[in-house]
This record gives sequence, C-alpha cells and structure tokens, in this order.
Amino acid sequence: LITEDLETPQEACGYAADVDGHAQERISEQLAEKCSGLEYLCSCLRPGSLRPQVREAFVQQALARGVVEEAVKLIAQGDATVAGAATNFLADLCFNSRVSTKRVMSRFQGLADRFRYLFASPAALTENSLLSGATVLCANLAATSDPGDHGNIVRLAQ
Repeated sequence: LITEDLETPQEACGYAADVDGHAQERISEQLAEKCSGLEYLCSCLRPGSLRPQVREAFVQQALARGVVEEAVKLIAQGDATVAGAATNFLADLCFNSRVSTKRVMSRFQGLADRFRYLFASPAALTENSLLSGATVLCANLAATSDPGDHGNIVRLAQ
C-alpha cells in the first residue's frame, strides 16, 4: 500500500495505526530478544560458570562492546520486565569485578533516577526480577566499589 492511495483521513489513520501496530510488535520482539540475550549472558557470568581468568576476559570483551551502556539504555527505556533483565545482567557483571563496577558507577545517577521512577509505580514492586535485580546490583556495587560511592548506593537501596 502506497500512502498516495489513501483517499480519506480515516484510511490514513487506519494505515498509521497498522504501521504503528507492526512497529510496536517488532519493538516487542526486539526487546524479548535482548532480554533473552541478557539472561544468557547472566548464566555465563554466574559464579562457577567460568574460570576466573576466562570470566575476566569475558567481562573485558563485554565492556569493550558497550554492554553496560546498552543495559542502561534498556533500563531507561524499557518496562519493568525489560529493566529487570538488564538490571540482573548488570548485577552479575559487577560481581567481583571492580572494572565493571567502575563503569556502572559512572552511570549510576541515571540508573538511580530511573529506579526511583520505576519503583514509584505499584506495579513495578510486583515485578520480582526488577526488585531482586536492583537489590543484588546495589549489593554487588557496594562490595566492589570505592567507599566514597557507598552513600549513593545506600540512598538508592532505601
């Protein structure tokens, strides 16, 4: 269908709604793919999955490819489910990794603002993945960050 073929405003609105519906379906599919990918990466990062040297190389590669920035974007733009998957990934990435923690802490204020916004909604509090992910992320950040960063983490955890 070519837009010049549309004869009435109703047809144009119907066409726009169809385009929007298809775009929303594709975005949902892409987000589901990203969530699935993040869940897979989480399983790779969990303790015991990789030898320490291999895990460190994995983390270095992931950081070089911008995974922290992508996860932060997903938290900023996604709903509670998508944000939960991205938060769990960041939590696993920061486990025993000072370099990952440093990268996440450089974006912490934006994350903290987004978490405050998400948790202001009662629905987000029922999204176990987001709530547990944020809790574990705060714990892992506190365990591997500089003591000067702990105040920010505590304020978010409260």
